[in-house]
Amino acid sequence: MFPSMFREKPGPRTRPPAVAGTFYPADARELREQIEALLAGAAPPDDAPPPRALILPHAGYVYSGAVAASGYRLIVPSRFARAVVLGPAHRVPVRGVADAGVDAFDTPLGSVAVPAGLCDDLRARLAPTFPDLLVTSPGVHAREHSVEVHLPFLQVIAPGLPVLPLVAGDATVAEMTELVAAVMADDDTLLIISSDLSHFLPVAEAVATDADTLDRILRLEAPLPPRSACGAIPINGLLGFARRTGWAGSVVDRATSADVPGGDPHRVVGYPSVRFDPIGPRLPAYARAVLEHRLAGGPDPSGTIGHPWLDAPGASFVTLTGDGRLRGCIGSLRPTRPLGADIAAHAIDAALDDPRFPAVTAAELPGIRIEVSVLSAPETLDAHSEADAIAALRPHVDGAILSGPRRQGTFLPQVWDQLPDSTDFIRHLKAKAGLAPDPHSAHWGPDWRLSRYTVQSWEEGEPR
Repeated sequence: MFPSMFREKPGPRTRPPAVAGTFYPADARELREQIEALLAGAAPPDDAPPPRALILPHAGYVYSGAVAASGYRLIVPSRFARAVVLGPAHRVPVRGVADAGVDAFDTPLGSVAVPAGLCDDLRARLAPTFPDLLVTSPGVHAREHSVEVHLPFLQVIAPGLPVLPLVAGDATVAEMTELVAAVMADDDTLLIISSDLSHFLPVAEAVATDADTLDRILRLEAPLPPRSACGAIPINGLLGFARRTGWAGSVVDRATSADVPGGDPHRVVGYPSVRFDPIGPRLPAYARAVLEHRLAGGPDPSGTIGHPWLDAPGASFVTLTGDGRLRGCIGSLRPTRPLGADIAAHAIDAALDDPRFPAVTAAELPGIRIEVSVLSAPETLDAHSEADAIAALRPHVDGAILSGPRRQGTFLPQVWDQLPDSTDFIRHLKAKAGLAPDPHSAHWGPDWRLSRYTVQSWEEGEPR
């Protein structure tokens, strides 16, 4: 379909612009000036870290450009090696999610390269769950505007950044969640979810409907109701990913087509700008608030970080340091209660009940640095000797649990910083577990069991 829309010779296969001159100016100078003016008119970034994922609209720039610019203004281009723009199919239906099968997308501002090998990487990551989700379909992309309108913005704010445009058709929440997880597996990838909100309602009804949709997005409620957002299918994937991995959304801006001079108040389209960020960096402050409440009578922080991830069972460690030395560290290896409650309990235990140290006092607390680590589920390893154990652990990646008769010890992955040699790491772990009285021995008991796990860790900055 649409074979003439794609340039095959000479040079790389490219997808030419389809909506230049309608959704945005076809003249390069006019287009650049319009985008620069939209970005200049957006609110400047605050002190928050730049987002890695955004929901932004895809209407004509005269209608939604200012809302899109409010999100693009937050991006720090040097943070990213590539971007993925994931939008809905408006013109050609497709089962799954389509890439265009091209090397580049053209706009009036020039050519946007598609990241080499990224589609193959995503297919490999999806292979265990949804191997057929990502398809190649130039026809789906030929006239589709939902991804194209974002490319000029990216060309202005991040010149030369490779971008993979993807168009989602018929796909489940589970499928889209796995796709978003595959995209976000690379820490240096920016994700733009392309979506408008309600369509063609009277202005008062549109504003109320969009407010409800945005509330659902912030509560991570997927799937979104039908017709609440034209990009509901890709949004559903971001919401599923956020629930599972501890990301939260916040509204940057919103508007409707009725806000534009001359906009029809009887047939209104809504436009969102929503950023998504991991809540992990907020956990040390939460642990501090718990300690301030317990030790110094501060406000009760219960409920200050409401999130489905924290309500699900989880295992954590809380580590306290003072003057660069360990001051307390308590945690759990397996989930026995909601993660948020686990972090709060371990913050108190690390401060007051670590038998290696005296209790932390309220006077000490301002000089204490707090680190929160969230553990993955332990994986039992096939280790029948010390050599097996050394070969099985990944330095600076794995935490380890060594169990024997009535004894157990663990090292968080952070311990690799003090014990970078794998043999030293294992032998000190044996000693910590009380299983090796001779720290130089390579002995490995027949009933010892080794497991590994990974952690996500977040640490405060300099003590206050």
